[in-house]
Amino acid sequence: MLLGRTGPGTYSPAALVLVAISVLTSIAAVRAPVAHSILPVSVTAKQPRIALGFIFLLGIGLGIATLLWIPPERIDVYLFQRDAAAALLQGNNPYSITHQNLYIKNPSFFYGPGVVSNGRINFGFQYPPLSLLAILPAYLLGDLRYTYVAALVLSAALLARMCPSRITLLAVILLLLSPVTFYVLSRSWTEPLVLLALCCTCAAAARRSRWLPVALGLFFASKQYSVLALPLVGLLLPRFNWKAYLRLVAETAAIALLVTTPFAVWNLHLFWRDVVVWQIIQPFRPDALSFSVLAVRLGLPQIPQLLVIIAVFATIMWSLRATRPRPAAFPGCFALVLLVFFCLNKQAFVNYYFLVIGAALLAAVMADPPPAPISVPNSNREVSDLDVTVS
Repeated sequence: MLLGRTGPGTYSPAALVLVAISVLTSIAAVRAPVAHSILPVSVTAKQPRIALGFIFLLGIGLGIATLLWIPPERIDVYLFQRDAAAALLQGNNPYSITHQNLYIKNPSFFYGPGVVSNGRINFGFQYPPLSLLAILPAYLLGDLRYTYVAALVLSAALLARMCPSRITLLAVILLLLSPVTFYVLSRSWTEPLVLLALCCTCAAAARRSRWLPVALGLFFASKQYSVLALPLVGLLLPRFNWKAYLRLVAETAAIALLVTTPFAVWNLHLFWRDVVVWQIIQPFRPDALSFSVLAVRLGLPQIPQLLVIIAVFATIMWSLRATRPRPAAFPGCFALVLLVFFCLNKQAFVNYYFLVIGAALLAAVMADPPPAPISVPNSNREVSDLDVTVS
C-alpha cells in the first residue's frame, strides 16, 4: 500500500491490484487442506529464543522511538481519544464532549453533514468504551499511544507461544517490524487492541480454556466492525452444535454488555449517536484504498453499500462452507471477511488492512501445528524387551 502511493492521501490502481491478489490468496489459504503444515521445521530450544528476544527488543525500541519522533497531534483520532480520556478522568461523559476541528480548510472531506459547526466537532468519543479504558494508564504516563505498543507486543508474545516454528518466527517479524506497524502506532489507531483481543480469543479456544467467553466478549467490545465475526464464532468450538454455539454467544454477549452498558446508560442517545450514527454518516473518501474509489476514478458509480453488505454476507457463508470448525479457521475467515468489507467500502485505510494482516498472521501460526517430537529408540531397552520375549 505504501509503495502504491502517488501523492499525499492518494493511491494508485497498482496498490489496489495488490488488494485483489490478497483476496485471491486468502481464498486459496482458506481452501487449503490442513493435513500438511507449511514449512514444518523443528527448531532447537536456544536459537529461536535468542532470535525472538532480539526481535521483541527491536520492536519495542523502534515502537517507543516512533512515538518520541512523531508528534501525535497530526490526526483527529488521537485528539478524540485524548479529549475522551481527559473527560472521563474529570468525571464527565466522554460521549457528550466536542472536539477541535483540525481540518479547517475542508471539513466536509473528512466528516459527514452536520458534524462540524463553529470550528468544533459536535460528536464525542467515536469508539466503544473498552478502548477508552485501555488507554487511560498510558494517558496518565503522558502518551496514550504506549497502550498500542504494549498491545502489539502482547499480541506478538501470544503468537510466539502458540507454535515454536519458523512460521511463527516470520509472523512475529512481520507483525513487530513492518513499516506499516510503526505508521499505525504513530497515528494512535485502535486496531492493535482489536488484534490483541483476537489473539487472546484464539489462544483460549486452542487451549479450550473456560476464559474463552471473556476473551471473545472483549473482542466484540473492542470495535464496531468486530460484529462481522459473530457468525464465525462456531469455528472456535471443537465440534459445532447449535446448543454450544448459542451458549457461547450468550456468555460472550454478557461480557461485552458488562463492559459497554455503564457508558451506554450514562446517556443512551449520545452513546448511539457517537458509536453508531457517526459510522453511518461518514462521507465517501476519495483517498481511501478501496475499489469503490477506483470505480469513481474510472468514471463509474460508487459501489453501493447494499452491494457491500451482500458481498460480506456471501463471504461469510462461503467461509463457513469451505472450512471445518477449528480455532485457526476463526482468524483466517475473519481476515477474509474484513478484507472484502474494507476493499469495497467507502472508507478503507492503512489501519484497517493492518488488522487484516494481523489476523492472517495469527491464522498462519495456528494452522501450522508444532512439530511432533522425535523419539530416539534406546538400544539397551530394545535388547531388554527382546530378552523378555524370548524367555
